[in-house]
Amino acid sequence: MGQLKKMLDDAMDNGFSVDEEIFVCPRCFEDEGLRNFIRSCGGKEPCTYCGSVGEGTCTLEELLTHAFSCIQTEWGKAADEGLPYESREGGWQWPVIDTWELLEVTRLTALNDALQDKLQSVIEDDLWCECDPFLPRKDETLSLGWKAFSDFVMHEARYVFLHATPKSYDEHQHGEMRYV
Repeated sequence: MGQLKKMLDDAMDNGFSVDEEIFVCPRCFEDEGLRNFIRSCGGKEPCTYCGSVGEGTCTLEELLTHAFSCIQTEWGKAADEGLPYESREGGWQWPVIDTWELLEVTRLTALNDALQDKLQSVIEDDLWCECDPFLPRKDETLSLGWKAFSDFVMHEARYVFLHATPKSYDEHQHGEMRYV
């Protein structure tokens, strides 16, 4: 029972559960990042779906572990990201997408229909949102930082700003950029 509980806990943490050994090859996916990962694994077993061995293979579990570790750098489960949920207001109070939309957005889709069906059967359906949804995105931080820097140079520091610090600078503020 201990081993089964560990497998179920791992599946809950990962967001997927693969209970059999399935091998996939680069030819079954369009995304170049996934293809490179599969090649780097260098497995010699034939692909379960197309039979290819030429470029290497890896298990479906290895591929999904890698893919979800990459996905979770940008996306998180809505329930884990602190989003407000109001049933009277229609549910989540922030844009969320389901797992199938997430797979399309992140290009974790298979070229083989049988493999795509398998992906949909082993991945848990959940709702996802961008990580840290209340913090400014990187592009917003850079844009606001550039505007603040421009205003500082034009209106505060003027000609010499080698060691100048804006009056409004707060190093503990998220998204704040230091100029010097």
